[in-house]
Amino acid sequence: MGNGRCDRLTVGGNTWAMLAPFESLFFDTRAVGDGAGRFITIGGFDPSNGDQGADRLWDPIEGFAGDFPQRPEGAAFCGVAVATDLNSRIYAVGGSMEPGTEAVTVAQRYDAATNAWSAIAPLPNSRVDAAAAYDSTASSPRFLVIGGLDGAARVRTGDIASFDPAANSWSNTEYPDLPTPTSHARAVRGNDGRIYVIGGRTGKADGVLTANVWRYDRVTNAWQSCPPLPTPRERHGAVLGSDDCIWVLGGFEPGGATPRVDRLLTIRCPQVTTTTGSTNAWIGAAASLSALVFGTAPFEWQWFKNGAAVQDGVQADGSVVSGAQSAALLIEPVTTQTAGEYHAQVTNDCGSALSPTQFLAVHAAPPPTGADAWVVTDLHPGWGSYSYANGSVNGDVYGSATMPVQNWMNIDRPVLWVNGGSTAQDLTAIGVGGAILAGDGNTLVGWCWYPIMIQGQLWHFQYAAKWTRQASGGFAETPIHQGGYEYSVANDVEGDVIVGTGYQDVGIDHVPTAFSWSAGVWHSIGGAPYAHSGARCVDDGIPYGLGIAQSGGSTNDIDAIRWVSSTGQGTILIDPIGSIEAAEDGVQVGTRNSMATIWAGTPESGRSLHPTGAQTSEASGCHQGIQAGSVDGHAGVWFGTAQSWRDLHIALGAGYTASHATGVEVLADGTIVVVGSAYPSSGGSVHAMRWVATPAPTLDLNGDSQIDAADLAILLTQWGGSGSADFDHDGLVAASDLAVLLDAWGT
Repeated sequence: MGNGRCDRLTVGGNTWAMLAPFESLFFDTRAVGDGAGRFITIGGFDPSNGDQGADRLWDPIEGFAGDFPQRPEGAAFCGVAVATDLNSRIYAVGGSMEPGTEAVTVAQRYDAATNAWSAIAPLPNSRVDAAAAYDSTASSPRFLVIGGLDGAARVRTGDIASFDPAANSWSNTEYPDLPTPTSHARAVRGNDGRIYVIGGRTGKADGVLTANVWRYDRVTNAWQSCPPLPTPRERHGAVLGSDDCIWVLGGFEPGGATPRVDRLLTIRCPQVTTTTGSTNAWIGAAASLSALVFGTAPFEWQWFKNGAAVQDGVQADGSVVSGAQSAALLIEPVTTQTAGEYHAQVTNDCGSALSPTQFLAVHAAPPPTGADAWVVTDLHPGWGSYSYANGSVNGDVYGSATMPVQNWMNIDRPVLWVNGGSTAQDLTAIGVGGAILAGDGNTLVGWCWYPIMIQGQLWHFQYAAKWTRQASGGFAETPIHQGGYEYSVANDVEGDVIVGTGYQDVGIDHVPTAFSWSAGVWHSIGGAPYAHSGARCVDDGIPYGLGIAQSGGSTNDIDAIRWVSSTGQGTILIDPIGSIEAAEDGVQVGTRNSMATIWAGTPESGRSLHPTGAQTSEASGCHQGIQAGSVDGHAGVWFGTAQSWRDLHIALGAGYTASHATGVEVLADGTIVVVGSAYPSSGGSVHAMRWVATPAPTLDLNGDSQIDAADLAILLTQWGGSGSADFDHDGLVAASDLAVLLDAWGT
């Protein structure tokens, strides 16, 4: 007898909850969802009086909920094959009018968009108690009617009838027959795209219940045997859950009705959406590549370079490769031979996928430079109380300086030192000040004190801002704040992508959330699993920074992270105990366990920059294979390794007690510019500082290994202008450059 009870089990839960029951006891009813998010019951019959069941809407809370269009006359009510396509249209095919009567060939389709049933081509042969599924893996998707009892003779069949929606036609030969003729089974499309036929009844006449599970693989165009059900089953429910499992619920076992629930994991095929890690690598450092893969683990990995499989171990160029058969490929140290096109092949039991090909370019950092080669400039303006140099762009140094303002005490002002000169230009145009934290090309970013009139009183709020160089040589200041945030800061810029952190008031807390901004659009890119986040830098369009996960009611787990894209779309862990402060040219720097660290885009690539014997270190900037920061209160730079540390504090002389480098830039001519701040011995202030190392000039202008009249001729053609003969890098070929050439004459 039928039963009107309905229950629900949440995936991952262990308790069934009773739902609204059916109003009548119907047997052999099919239930399916449609494109409007509704449950529809199709057909069935009342075993107490033989009444046929109508097609009806059913709500888990309210029960039957309103009218639903009925299938046209001639539609069957018992043993109908029902499934939905990818557009959630409902197919109802075959079946019989009453139990034990002749099967029909009627086939119909319901579309929620039109709220109507329409006839499709009839089945080529009548069928009842068949399974049904929609195969979307075909080049042109197919609706399948699988097995069942064939025609008036009610002979069990393994035939597969496939319907082509585009051609409105059926075929009995496109798919191979089931290995065993089966009726009363259920069919489900798994997460692997394969069709699973589960349980049912086999044999002649009334037959016997079976526990068989068959799987159709389009690649081999064959049915494969899967692990059988724990017990034979027919007339059961079968559905794909959000946990990638096919759930088999209830039905009839040899001893009668059963409440048993079983499930079968279906493997999701791998999908590789992007390759992450290095796009640029630096000779002597590490390079790493990884890929974002979705699907069901475990996976098998194989990395390829220029089409050939990469193998672990020492390579011909002396570099060592590890992880060639893992999710992350690591190469160290990088050589010129490391350059090439890389991709990964990812495989599981469902199939294989290739990651996008990524070209890894190899560069050489400028050679390490001793402290005696650096020229130091104290940039502190006379009008300032404190000053800070945060970075350099095209040789111009940017940062901030505080100055006394009436009614405000000391206020930060955004400043620019053109070509690192001694004059600090105050770029304040909005409000009463701000600070410049980063720059790229003609754009500087940071924050400003933005004025807002509230109830007749002028208030100033800290808003992210950008300064754009104008044709006139000046700068236009623009706030880029988003409503809903109390205050915000822009930390870095690359092209038209700006990243930073916005702060929202939640109770008494200011909750930070990472953002990106481009083309006038603000994207809030923070999110799970991080309660708090901050974007500190951007490289190749990818934001980097830190995420703070909530643990035990507090936010104290800080991770170094990157985002999938400039608009967010999820985060990727770089280091669980670090934070990234700067990223440039495929390299990221920051701290791990309070020690300076360098990464190449993946967790596996993290390497300490902390010199042996040092107490503290931090890395704050990087460019062209050079990293800037401080060790034990001394500013300095690294050239990719801890052993390459160069202490720049000693170039300051005795007038400063401590210093820190915040940024580094390598100019087109090889000049290295390092900026930061230092504490004068007199105390009470902080001064913006600039260190410059100029490469030794190339005096052999024509490359013939002699410094002679030919080189003098080249110098004279450039006299009064700029060019390769500007040996002292002052922007003008003049007498000072001639003197340098003559001193080397004949060598």
